[in-house]
Amino acid sequence: MHDARVFEYGSSRVFRWYDLQEHDEFSCQCGWTGVFREMSNGFFDELIDGSCPRCDTMLAIRSLPTLGEIRAAAAVGIPAASIEELSAGEESQSP
Repeated sequence: MHDARVFEYGSSRVFRWYDLQEHDEFSCQCGWTGVFREMSNGFFDELIDGSCPRCDTMLAIRSLPTLGEIRAAAAVGIPAASIEELSAGEESQSP
């Protein structure tokens, strides 16, 4: 298990999918503190953005994993790189 990291507001940070852990905390200039899944999220084709649910300040941008990143993460045993995620990635990249 990894120690939780705390990211204080300065500007929004960009994360690759597997670089952001579920327990990493963010703090906003308005005083809100929480994790990415508690933010107001915008979903786009290649990323998910996260804004403070209190004041709507953008705090993080998380890129969705590529098929290569899923395979690499699975190869080193990252639990989040599941068979289901790999299958979904292969389906979305088929013609």
